[in-house]
Amino acid sequence: MNPECRPRFALSEVEYWAKQYDYADDKEVVAAGDRARENYSYTRDDFLTVMRWKTRGRTQHLCEENSEADVRDATRRAMTTPDEREAMSALTALRGVAVPTASALLHFAHPRRYSILDRRALWSLGYEGRPPYSLDDWSAYVRCCRSLAKQASPLLGESVSLRMLDKALWKYAEVHQPPKEAHRPHGRRISPPRPSVPRVTNKSAEMRRLYAGGMSVSAAAKAVGATYSHAHGVRKRWLASQGGSR
Repeated sequence: MNPECRPRFALSEVEYWAKQYDYADDKEVVAAGDRARENYSYTRDDFLTVMRWKTRGRTQHLCEENSEADVRDATRRAMTTPDEREAMSALTALRGVAVPTASALLHFAHPRRYSILDRRALWSLGYEGRPPYSLDDWSAYVRCCRSLAKQASPLLGESVSLRMLDKALWKYAEVHQPPKEAHRPHGRRISPPRPSVPRVTNKSAEMRRLYAGGMSVSAAAKAVGATYSHAHGVRKRWLASQGGSR
């Protein structure tokens, strides 16, 4: 991801959009993050609480396969290393945890340092298409959010937290993102719609007309829905009728 780092709304509106945020009550996940920060690791129960909040339970069956020891070991490594990439790698090694969910674990444990990577927030930053979720994407996103929060603070006359910015980005997308984009299946590459091919009853005649207009064999074959070999044969016969061959 190479983010433009420019939200679709003015930074002076961050507080307004953050106040409209109503995704879910985050008291439990905030408390879970506080305990993790104090103990330098998440308990399995608190880990599952954050995962359930972030995914609305979609991957809970996978997350529950992690033992207490697995969770404590991975989250302790993530919360004690100075290397952010290593922290993310430790968390994504857990069952059911991908970069977006790992970002939530890091955010609630260290809300002043990390943002939550989310498809809606990415859209509000101008990103179109399938959300990018690699480690590099997450790092770039966090740097972008830190910069935006810093820029927004003097405009609002108060310190803008990463959580406030996160809520604003999420809510703006919920209101403005076209439904077709908002409901794309997560984790799947969405191909652009294939152009419809008009039904041609006499493909050979249509291809001869296209060749007369200068169209190539491959383009003509695609235009009428014919195979390349058939289109090539039609072209040879058409050229012969014109007094030449190629």
